[in-house]
Amino acid sequence: GKNYGIEITLEQYINKGFYYLISASAFDSKYKGDTDNWYNTRYNRGFLLNALVGKEFNIGKEKQNLLSFNVKFSLQGGDRYSRIDNENSILSQDVVYNENTPFTEQASNSFISNVSINYEWNKKKTTQKLSFKVINANNFKEFQGHRYNLKSQKIEEQRDALLIPNLSYKISF
Repeated sequence: GKNYGIEITLEQYINKGFYYLISASAFDSKYKGDTDNWYNTRYNRGFLLNALVGKEFNIGKEKQNLLSFNVKFSLQGGDRYSRIDNENSILSQDVVYNENTPFTEQASNSFISNVSINYEWNKKKTTQKLSFKVINANNFKEFQGHRYNLKSQKIEEQRDALLIPNLSYKISF
């Protein structure tokens, strides 16, 4: 196999409660099997872009507590899959991939956003943190593969959105 790429990161450390981190990667991932041909690996998405932005506020009588808001965006190339053998798929009424052309096809790019709100109480002997996070806040339908529709006798792209709200509480002493 061979993998190569480049990554660039830009970061702003906390300055007056504001911070961000932006990273961009462009890459190529190939492998060679029994033949002398090079093929994409399953994970050769081509690029990945992440951006995290947040703001913190010191609050309370002595500014000892912390309220923070964060948002993260991820944009990446689509999943790889092999070409679909339509003729054999119709005969078997199931999705059949042509493994002679591994990972030559690519699903559309994915864009996912996460949002979080945190409140932290700082006391003399304990710290408590309450967090609310929403993973996939934009409810993006991610590529899950293909399925054979028996009614229409066609192969369909399977996409599902999984929006995950998460509430957590932590105490440190």
